[in-house]
Amino acid sequence: MLDTLNTIESDGLAELASATDADALEQWRIAYLGTRGKLKAAMSRMKSVAKADKPAVGKRMNEVKKALEDKFQQVSAAFSVKMGASFDAEIGHGPRVDMTEPGLIESRHVGRRHILSRVREELVEVFARTSQCGNSRHRDIVAKD
Repeated sequence: MLDTLNTIESDGLAELASATDADALEQWRIAYLGTRGKLKAAMSRMKSVAKADKPAVGKRMNEVKKALEDKFQQVSAAFSVKMGASFDAEIGHGPRVDMTEPGLIESRHVGRRHILSRVREELVEVFARTSQCGNSRHRDIVAKD
């Protein structure tokens, strides 16, 4: 079992070093760290290991897993920096905009105002016009009272 784990580690690190693009990196992650990957398959064979050897095999399995995950993080970070640099070179330097972030929308441009708000504004406008006019019926009605 220890030989299998050593083989998984050496093969995994070699294949990871040969990954040239993001798709290859993702395929490597699925093949080695995924739920049906080589490391999970080795973990499922842990029940067939002799009871005396389980601590050593478990420790080595955790070391292999940590080594593969750490190297994957390093390579993926290098790819993201590399992809960011090529992206900057294509469009020029400048502030990056997160296209997934919701923008600010002014509420007056979206939808309609509530009917009561519209009626209230219309009434205020009508009364404002009638109070400015010298011959308005509003003054006549107020004067009779």
